[in-house]
Amino acid sequence: MLVRRQLGLASANVVPFPYLGPVVPAELISATTYEIMRWARWHGVMSLELCLHPGLPAADGSLGEAGLSEERVDTYLIDLVGRDETELFARLGGDARTAIRRSLKRGVTVRTSTADDLRTVLPAVHDESRGESSRYSLAIGDAMAQGTLPVPARCATAVVDGRPVGVSITLAGPTGAVGWLGAAYRAEQHTQANAALVWDAILWAFAEGHQVLDMCGAPDPGIAAYKQKFRPRSEQHLVGRWQSPVLTRLHRFPQHQPKPPGEVAFGEELSG
Repeated sequence: MLVRRQLGLASANVVPFPYLGPVVPAELISATTYEIMRWARWHGVMSLELCLHPGLPAADGSLGEAGLSEERVDTYLIDLVGRDETELFARLGGDARTAIRRSLKRGVTVRTSTADDLRTVLPAVHDESRGESSRYSLAIGDAMAQGTLPVPARCATAVVDGRPVGVSITLAGPTGAVGWLGAAYRAEQHTQANAALVWDAILWAFAEGHQVLDMCGAPDPGIAAYKQKFRPRSEQHLVGRWQSPVLTRLHRFPQHQPKPPGEVAFGEELSG
């Protein structure tokens, strides 16, 4: 469990990436979730989120039995089966192929990120895309710059005229590669640097022998429409959420709205 404590409140697994949840046979999900809820209450957790893998379509209701609200969330998967990058490129959507070609014409190149890229550019583009500052991206950038992540990763920087304009991080997961973080400056979006970074992630994942690149979900319809340009197949995974009645009551009073901590930085409390 990833636990974050702030202002006397604790959240568990409320993080900006999917699939944090129990890894058990489908028939044990409900009982396992019940035990997790007992653990959460005992440790003063006020907000909890659990996700299940898309390969468990029959799990509906298993989280609800333990008291969590359930929602099915889309994730976007690019299949990487093919002989070479020419085949991979041909299977992308027409809009995506056009964007990648335009990025080349507009001078975008992609290189391995430097430590400075990860510590400065990554937090800047991530915060700009979210519309708010975040300690999360700072901590991630610093951890990646130190090379402390325990799984293989591709850290890529899009460059125009020698200027870094975007950064992406792709991780090697147990069932494929996962696009974790990535964005380009809004002022540079006309260069199609985002498309160049996605294509770089596809090529890296293919070269590493992965069968699929998971682009993860989308926080809004605009990002969903953009990801769909790459012609991924869509799957859904089950997400369960729970909030303590105490926190629910506090939210009813504007003068006492402690925002449930929703970001976990590396190096902060790990429990369970």
